[in-house]
Amino acid sequence: MAKKKTKGKGRLPFSERFKQAIDGSGLTRYRIAKDSGVAQSTISQFMNGKRSLSLKAVDRIAEVIDLEFISKQPQEQSEG
Repeated sequence: MAKKKTKGKGRLPFSERFKQAIDGSGLTRYRIAKDSGVAQSTISQFMNGKRSLSLKAVDRIAEVIDLEFISKQPQEQSEG
């Protein structure tokens, strides 16, 4: 099996970390599909590496699994 290429410090790609968050959410894919409005088949195909998700679908799933995205980069303060 080929290794997945990662950029910087051996981190997993975002899509892989998102899959881990889905699996670790404690919710079934069925429940995530029902609550997010994203088809269960779409979620399963994503989880199996057969397709990608739209950002809209990612947003909806993230809301259901209560996932928060935090950048490790310091945010610049805007003056205003």
